[in-house]
Amino acid sequence: MSKQSGCASVFASSSAQERKNRRNITVYDYRNQNNVTKKLMETSGWDFNVFLGRLRQVFAINSQELFVLTTTDRTVLDYDKFRKLQDGTTVYLLQTKNQALQVAAVEEITFMPHYDTLIRSGMYEYYASEGQNPLPYALAELIDNSLSATAKNKGTRTIEIQMMFNETLGKPAVIVLDNGCGMTPQKLNNWAVYRLSKFTRQNSLFASNEEGYVRPKPVHRSLNSDISFFGVGGKQAVFYIGTSTMIISKSVASPDVHELVLSKEDFERKEKNKEEIYKTTIRNRKPGDFSHMNKTNELFLRDLISEELGKGSFTAVVITGVQPDHIKYLKQDFQEWTRRLAHIYHYYIHGVNGNVRDNPGTSSSTNSELPKIDIQITLREKPPKIPHVMNLREVEDDMQSRYIDAAADTFEFKASIEPDRGTVEGILRYHPFLYDKETYPKEPSAKEARGNRPIFECFWNGRLIPYTRINELDWFARPRGGDLPPPECYSRFSGVLFTDDKLEVSTNKLTFTDLELKLKKKETIFTYTVNGQKSVRSDIQKEFTQWLKNCHARLDKQVKFLCYKETITRADVAVKKMKHPWATFSTIECGSKMYKAGQLVSICFYVLFYNGRVIRFLLYGDHKEDAFATGGEVEITLQLEVILIPHRLQLYWPENNCWSQNDVRPAGTQLGPLRIEILNKKGESMSRIPTVGKAEVIKLSVKLRVVHHGKESVNLVAQYSSKWGFWFNKIENLTKLGNYTLFLNAMINERNEMFVSLMIFILSKMTLPGLKKAKQTIKISLLPGPPHSLHVKPDDSPVTVENGNPLKFNVEIHDEAGNITVGPKHVVRCQVQGLPPVTIDCSSTGAGQVVTKPINLKIFNGESQKLKVQLNIPRSIPMVAWELTVMPSTRVCLMELCSQDDKKLVLTNNERIDWLAGGVLENLFYKLYNESGKEVALTPEIASRIKVNWAGDLCIEDLVQGKLPDVQVPQRAQEAHFYQVSYQDQSVSVSFKITSHSVSVAGVCFQGGAPGSREISFIYGTFVGTVIVKLTAGDPAELKLISQPDQVIKSSAACSSLMCFTGHYQLMFRGSFNHKPIPGPSVSLTVLPDPNKPVSLSVEYDTNARFPAKGTFPVFSVTVVSDEGSPITTFNPAAISMFLWEGVPTRGTSPVSNLSDRCSKPLENEKKDCFYFRDKEIPEQAGKYTIQFSLRIDEARVLDKQIPINVVANQPVKLGPDSPPPCPVVSNSKDIADRTLMENMTLRIMDAHGNPTGQDLNGMVVVSIKNSSGESDLLFEGGINRHRFNLVEGKIHIPVSKHASSDKLAADIDRFIKEKTAEAGEILKMSKRVCSIPHHFRGQQGVLGKVGHLAYVEDDAAAWVISWHISGDMDCVITRSTETAMRIYKDTQGIQQVMPLDTIFVFPGSRPLPHIRGGQALFDPPGNPVYARELLIFPNNKMECEIVFKNILGDTILIDNLESGNNYRKLVVQNKIPCPTILTRQGQRISAKGKFGGAQNKAPPMNTLRLFGSPPPHRYHALKEQIGDLVSQYQLALKKKEETEKEREDHLKMLKSPDTQKKKEQMDEQKKQLEMIERQLGRFVNLGVRAFLKCNIKSLHDGSDLKYADAHILRTG
Repeated sequence: MSKQSGCASVFASSSAQERKNRRNITVYDYRNQNNVTKKLMETSGWDFNVFLGRLRQVFAINSQELFVLTTTDRTVLDYDKFRKLQDGTTVYLLQTKNQALQVAAVEEITFMPHYDTLIRSGMYEYYASEGQNPLPYALAELIDNSLSATAKNKGTRTIEIQMMFNETLGKPAVIVLDNGCGMTPQKLNNWAVYRLSKFTRQNSLFASNEEGYVRPKPVHRSLNSDISFFGVGGKQAVFYIGTSTMIISKSVASPDVHELVLSKEDFERKEKNKEEIYKTTIRNRKPGDFSHMNKTNELFLRDLISEELGKGSFTAVVITGVQPDHIKYLKQDFQEWTRRLAHIYHYYIHGVNGNVRDNPGTSSSTNSELPKIDIQITLREKPPKIPHVMNLREVEDDMQSRYIDAAADTFEFKASIEPDRGTVEGILRYHPFLYDKETYPKEPSAKEARGNRPIFECFWNGRLIPYTRINELDWFARPRGGDLPPPECYSRFSGVLFTDDKLEVSTNKLTFTDLELKLKKKETIFTYTVNGQKSVRSDIQKEFTQWLKNCHARLDKQVKFLCYKETITRADVAVKKMKHPWATFSTIECGSKMYKAGQLVSICFYVLFYNGRVIRFLLYGDHKEDAFATGGEVEITLQLEVILIPHRLQLYWPENNCWSQNDVRPAGTQLGPLRIEILNKKGESMSRIPTVGKAEVIKLSVKLRVVHHGKESVNLVAQYSSKWGFWFNKIENLTKLGNYTLFLNAMINERNEMFVSLMIFILSKMTLPGLKKAKQTIKISLLPGPPHSLHVKPDDSPVTVENGNPLKFNVEIHDEAGNITVGPKHVVRCQVQGLPPVTIDCSSTGAGQVVTKPINLKIFNGESQKLKVQLNIPRSIPMVAWELTVMPSTRVCLMELCSQDDKKLVLTNNERIDWLAGGVLENLFYKLYNESGKEVALTPEIASRIKVNWAGDLCIEDLVQGKLPDVQVPQRAQEAHFYQVSYQDQSVSVSFKITSHSVSVAGVCFQGGAPGSREISFIYGTFVGTVIVKLTAGDPAELKLISQPDQVIKSSAACSSLMCFTGHYQLMFRGSFNHKPIPGPSVSLTVLPDPNKPVSLSVEYDTNARFPAKGTFPVFSVTVVSDEGSPITTFNPAAISMFLWEGVPTRGTSPVSNLSDRCSKPLENEKKDCFYFRDKEIPEQAGKYTIQFSLRIDEARVLDKQIPINVVANQPVKLGPDSPPPCPVVSNSKDIADRTLMENMTLRIMDAHGNPTGQDLNGMVVVSIKNSSGESDLLFEGGINRHRFNLVEGKIHIPVSKHASSDKLAADIDRFIKEKTAEAGEILKMSKRVCSIPHHFRGQQGVLGKVGHLAYVEDDAAAWVISWHISGDMDCVITRSTETAMRIYKDTQGIQQVMPLDTIFVFPGSRPLPHIRGGQALFDPPGNPVYARELLIFPNNKMECEIVFKNILGDTILIDNLESGNNYRKLVVQNKIPCPTILTRQGQRISAKGKFGGAQNKAPPMNTLRLFGSPPPHRYHALKEQIGDLVSQYQLALKKKEETEKEREDHLKMLKSPDTQKKKEQMDEQKKQLEMIERQLGRFVNLGVRAFLKCNIKSLHDGSDLKYADAHILRTG
């Protein structure tokens, strides 16, 4: 029994050892990208050399082939690295290290839980929420990982959280994306291991024993990004948010992207199948490869993967299966959870000093030490909802920002914790009491600001630990006795503690384990710090108490009430509960000053100074002793100088047309003019209120109002004039019948505002002797009137809607005054032509939104359709009708199928196709069109909606290209089958039926054999059929040569049959039958030269000789050359001739010769085998000539040789004009034109025959004019008898009059343009007004510019008021396209406002001013009205700028003043015409609703605005016109003339050069030889070969089917 047991034990031990030593390696062979193979190799006990040998055998690698072995993180294997490979490792067999993976590799990994799972299992649950939703803390765990991954980024660290809740792109998902260092497969494996902390993990297969976690260097406030610690939070977070996660990562060192998927569903499946739960695969693929994403609920993943291209490194955590409660919270509470995230990472986002806004200089230096971190949150929902994007830096209301913003002073300290050597940095912030309230920030969920909340928030490595707060430290306690601040001061400060990672936190980073205990240990040393440096003084409690006292003394704004008297009840208080109790005091202390009862004080009341005596101070509440308060009330007695303020108004009628009380006057009677005086109590006239000291002057004005039956018809304000006083002109618009009331009021200013100085107390009672109540105010409420009309918003015209969409618009029920009104049975009925009516009940609201059913019309040819829309309330309000334009929709409405094979079928809907049974309908493509008839571009999203009924799984890549799967036609004939292609969402489909027919047999071919009978058998199943056919001779297939020609012939014999040139030839025979080639034999031939056959003429002469006009030609010797190159002397000398003609050499027939001569006899010393031509005269006119020597062989054949020559001028003998001048006619006249003998004459140096010569001569020519007797009594212009002219290249030019040279003229023109341009530049710099808006986008492609830079305004007042009116749009960037606008929007993170031109629609043309109808003015307009946009001057892009400002300004009108503006608006409205917004040159605005007055309708001072620039002065434009087109064009023409003359001279010199002449002669010679060869070859091919071949082919065949035969000659030697 014991022996058996021992054997079993040994066996078990050996099996375990074998499993331990076993090492399987998976090898992917990527050498051939088209055939990737995978092998599993058992490598136990192998070294690297053995492995390489077996690898060459398994993958058939020859000894000469080069390859690379790498791991999946692209580490090249060598002897040592191979030894460290673990069981289950995957390696690549590549051509190069960085070779891209065309096919994804699957790598198996194991992620068993680490032993820390058991050690730290006692930690409480991760998401202990403490009454808050814990989801932000789950997201924070993923942000922690991204911060650690981006810690070493040199540029911007980008972290983006995307909430993908758009169901059209897939199931809901949360994506956390960063641009960090990425993860290798080994790091991705480590991430999957639960509780594998950074202290125990190994990030590489080949890590040395020395590698491990390295603690970062200490930094200020521990902002080191080292917050991904325990290997717990990421897994807990993703499975708290959803049920599945996909990690997609790429490291910098690897060209591959790695994917890891963990899901609850996969875990459950493995548990059910009893598989290894902690085992899965990592997919390694190339960037941008989403071929494995085939599900429709993964469309957003395709977009995410397609963005991988071009990225160096990244990590994306994709969480799906998001819990419904989480989705609801993330959507509805977006502001709340983003604020909490901004609180957690406040100091990573804003720097070590936090979000310091009021004092930008505080943190500029320290905050710049950290790299920029962008944490962006994006919430995407189903359209039409637009994405919600929030950068956490933009969050301004997180608690740390509130604490920093509300703090008035800070107290910094440090704590050293021994023996852990942990460091704690602390900040206390004081929030003072200001006047009437505490400034301590209040949390959103708290009922009070501070309350019982702890003081310190705690940050670990710069990240908030939210559930640990420390209330106070030992040295915070308020000491007993001494001069101390009030107790409430100890509740006015907040604090923050920064710790490093030596102080432990829980694995979920929600709490510290023992921070408070360690801070309260006696060994902990606290030190007060100033600017980060420890203070010399060591008693931190004294420092803290002194700091708190200083804060209270300097910052708290409180009033101390002293000397309590009694508690009273006040009858003068209106609110009953506030009448009692009121404590009275005789003294108050405010800051460093004290005020007591009985004291005389000076009070500033409505800018006036009054003297008075204090009676007592009052404080509400049950106070029995001294008390601090923010303020109370003081009772004083004032001595007011009432004689110095306005008392009454005095009215004067300058034209004695006085109106008395209750006067009755005819309609249209003029009122006025009026003069008003403001009198004080002494009866003195006054125009301003007297002030004390240097106070601002307070001017008075008078306001006149005329009210007609409760409606104001006239409203005027008169300012004081030293000449007229307060004056009102005549009022002429009192034309309506009824009662009028005239109101006159004195005002401090036009706005009727009274400014008072800010006082510390609220004055509760004021006793003024003799003051009586002067007026009474009654408050009334105005209610809307009965319904009068329907108002539709938006009121665009025309109204458009896309076909297939419902019509949506808002409707309001207005009374006669334009107010929204309500009433019973206010049911609005909307009737759209062709649709059922829609009703909406507006009885209780007076407004509502009308939504019709979707409009579905048949759109023809992409043209829009018109529908009528009627809107009314039955039996109540008149009907409102308008025209609706239904535009073609962009949705898919038509599908077209076609086959792009040889037949190019176009399939129509329900078409029946007859196809071969068992065949395949291939190359079937589809196209989609929208209602406009435009083809819809195919995208993966659209292609995924294509369905066919003959195939299941469709290839997305083919569908994106428009290709459909092939259709396999059934093999059974005469059976119709239904096929359909449909577009899923739009109910668009095309169907067709295929009827298969019987199979035809074709192409049966008999290979060889004699003619006769043959039997053909057809077998189908058990059936057999036979056919007997008779075999006859087939088509011609070969040419045979019957007789052999002579293989050696002379060229003279060859000329009559085959060829004329000596050499070796191969004669090839080819035929054709029914356009099909027939091969034939070939014959080799040798052609010998013939010494008696003339082939060319050789001419010899002195090629260096010149040919001067009227000279003698050199001797020409002509030789007749034979075929073998020897001279022939058998020809008669009369057969050879010499011809000469003017012109260039020609082909064919020569021109008529002006010289034809026979040859001369040879001299004694000359050769006898040549023909000579001598003593021939050269023509007297210079130019191009051609000499031709011709030899007539017989009547049909002529040999010729042409020689081009250039006859040049002879010796220069005279100076003459180009052409004889006309005979001048002169008279004795004062007019110089009648006394001019010659003008514009060109003289050249010539030879005796009139040929120009001397082109190489330059110098000076003296010209004089003499009479027949030789006397020089005639003068040149200028009174001189002789004139010098420059001789240039043998010619001089005598102009009409003496002008400056072209060079001097050009220089003068250049100088003139430069002077005027410089003057224009100086004038432009003197422009008095320049737009001050910075323009950082100037010059970018597609950008017009900012609105303020697009236009000039000449008038200062107009520029002021228009710039103020559109001040919100002045810095808006105008782009030509939406794409450019979106680029700027993204680059500026949404800060810069943009407006693309392609989204602006304005009506073409320009409508007249409202008072003009039909070209006629309805009334005489006051105030010179003009459209504001017409005052704009556009220096560039005028058409685009007109569209922009028509969109921004609309029909806004500019007028002189407010009075004119109101009168103009009144007259326009009286004509039942709407009036747009009116601006005045004085800076007022009257809105389109008629509203004016108030601060919002008054332009601020000009120097506070950013104005339009002024255009250049008129002098600038005058200079530009002088410079303008005329001078520039003249300069350009002059320059062009000089360039042309230079080019002409260069070209003439080149043509005269010897090289050009020689090349021309050679070209002529070669052309002549080529012509002769072409003629001879043409005769040979046409006459000789074709006849020869036809005879031989007839002998082989009947010739009945013969079409043509031909021969080809190949020269072989």
